[in-house]
Amino acid sequence: KMHYVPLGDTDSEAIFCAILNALRARFDDMPDLDVLHAAIALLCEEIVALDAKIAEHGASDNPCKGSNGNYAVESTSNVTILNFLMGCGSHAQFAYSWPGKREGSTVWNGLHYSLVKQGSNGGEPQTHCHESHRSKDGIAVIATAPLASENGDDDDNEWVEIQRGQLILFEDGRPRFSSTSLNTDYNYYGTEE
Repeated sequence: KMHYVPLGDTDSEAIFCAILNALRARFDDMPDLDVLHAAIALLCEEIVALDAKIAEHGASDNPCKGSNGNYAVESTSNVTILNFLMGCGSHAQFAYSWPGKREGSTVWNGLHYSLVKQGSNGGEPQTHCHESHRSKDGIAVIATAPLASENGDDDDNEWVEIQRGQLILFEDGRPRFSSTSLNTDYNYYGTEE
């Protein structure tokens, strides 16, 4: 049964609802973050692999149809662009990027992040985040392209490109690149009912 149905007809909505439905079908309760990380990573790999299958066999084999009957991924070559942020309570967020930077492209196809530590530059982070969004450790700013500071410099904070196919869990502003050593206290994440 599908619990999440796209309201529109974009491929982004169809794929995001497919991810949420797959997670709901797999888990009755909120899993540990390491288990959730592994499950989301596997779903992302399956979606990207689908692009190659469609390129090889044609869109008629595409199992991803949107609410309007159109295919969520209409591809004749490996052109899937899948970038997303998925929140998990108020202290954790997943970020995924595919395919990342593409040579010769005139648009940004990936995601970048910058870590801003509390206490830097006179005690305040160099971002315009509301106080309630700040952790004691810092802030992770995620964008499709590195952001410039107010004075136009883009070197105030180091920007790191999320690698092709990389799923990162940002936990209290800190990146976690694998599913090990994650905080699994669900009350901490605000996900307990």
